[in-house]
Amino acid sequence: DRKAVGQQVKIRDRVFESSRDERRDGRNNDQNLIGDTSRSERHPHGETHQHIAKHAEKKCRQRRKPDLIVFAYGTNDVGDIDEPMEQYRHTWQQVLSRLRAAAPKSACVLVGPTDRLAAGDSGKKHTLPRTPAVIAVQREVALQFGCGAWDAQAAMGGPGAMEVWQRAGLATKDDVHLT
Repeated sequence: DRKAVGQQVKIRDRVFESSRDERRDGRNNDQNLIGDTSRSERHPHGETHQHIAKHAEKKCRQRRKPDLIVFAYGTNDVGDIDEPMEQYRHTWQQVLSRLRAAAPKSACVLVGPTDRLAAGDSGKKHTLPRTPAVIAVQREVALQFGCGAWDAQAAMGGPGAMEVWQRAGLATKDDVHLT
């Protein structure tokens, strides 16, 4: 961890924003972390993604010219069995269309879900069944909008890797979160 000197962090509606920091080469390093760690009644299904995209679009139009936009989503989405995959696809098309309009020259990457486990009827843990579909839709839509796609589950080791990460102390025992 490097110590942030002269940085001010503001917290507003689950938005984490750091002020400009000058890099060693004299260029500005400006980072925004915009996130919503859970779904709520206020933002069900794709509305959470739309809410965050609206905020990011506003930031891009106001004062930012980002070189890179990274979306890291999907771990909550794999558990959302009530949202049809076609609606999920449409939501991501809307989100990326909005961001492309606001920041057409920015590179973008969609980081897919990590492995997420649930206990089956037998009590044995398994990867949530919707995971491959969420990864596939994110990859498809990312490519459609000229973005990269990174498969976090594959990087972990594939389906079931969460248990390996837990034994190594790299994931919590809730079968969802990394440490």
